[in-house]
This record gives sequence, structure tokens and C-alpha cells, in this order.
Amino acid sequence: AEYQKQFGPITAPPIDVEVIIESLFQLDLRFDDLRASLGPDVLGATWIAEREIRVDETLDPTLDAKKEGRYRFTLSHEIGHWRLHRPLLEARALQGALFEAVSEPAIVCRSSSKEPQEWQADVYAGYLLMPETMVREQWQRRFATMAPYFAADEIEGKQARWSLAEHDT
Repeated sequence: AEYQKQFGPITAPPIDVEVIIESLFQLDLRFDDLRASLGPDVLGATWIAEREIRVDETLDPTLDAKKEGRYRFTLSHEIGHWRLHRPLLEARALQGALFEAVSEPAIVCRSSSKEPQEWQADVYAGYLLMPETMVREQWQRRFATMAPYFAADEIEGKQARWSLAEHDT
């Protein structure tokens, strides 16, 4: 809603998450070798005080177009942290050491962690990237119906065809 108020309505996908980060929230967005500096399972991090979001350089879609979906989800996830968790983190920072410089990120997103704040940011990212009205419009356009699609039979057929029983790894 804030984006649409400032930039006009979003009429078709994809949602421009980079514009949301840089223009709406006026955050600095950049790539960094987060896996080297913060850990092998880190794809994104947010520095609250510095108003900065960093994404691991392995997700750069200009280097590998197949990474665009993961890149856009990671940006949306970090936006979720900014909107949902920033106020709490700012309040905690005020209670901490007032005279210490902070150079560590306030939020480090590890793929191995599913703390409540991480799944909250995941859900936020899903809603941001796939607004219900657009999803329903695309569904109607693709299938010419709003009836739900159940993939169970299709999945079973593919599992049998490819010998992928549930217990196989």
C-alpha cells in the first residue's frame, strides 16, 4: 500500500522489490561475500542502524539468471525483517551500550535457522511477491477457472514413473 501510494498501482507481476528497498525505504542494497564473513549458510543480512541490506554475491542474477527467484525472495525476506522486526531491534539497541559503534548486522538470515522471526519474514516475503489478487488473476488467466488444482495424482504418477517412493532419498 505504501509503494502504491508513492509510485502508483502495481498492475502486473513481478513486484519490484529493489525499488521498494532503495526508493520506498531508502535503504542501501548491495552484494557482499556474506558466506565468507558471516557463515556458509547466510544469504542475506540487514544492518538496521546503517540502513543497509546485503545479499550474498552468489545470488547475483546478472551473473546467473537462474538465481533471480532466490534473489528476489531473499530481498523480500529482508524487507520483511525491516518492516516486522526493525522496531523491536531499534528499541533493544537503545537499551544497550549507548556509546559503542555497531558494525555487525542486526539480522543475519541463516538457511539452517527457522526461528519465529525467520518464518515470519518468509511469510511476509510470500505475501509481498505474490499478492492474492494477482495470483488469482494469473490462475484465472492460466486455467480459465478458479477451481483449485490438486496435484496428488500427478505427483504419484511422477513418483512411480521416476521410481521416487516417499521413503527413497
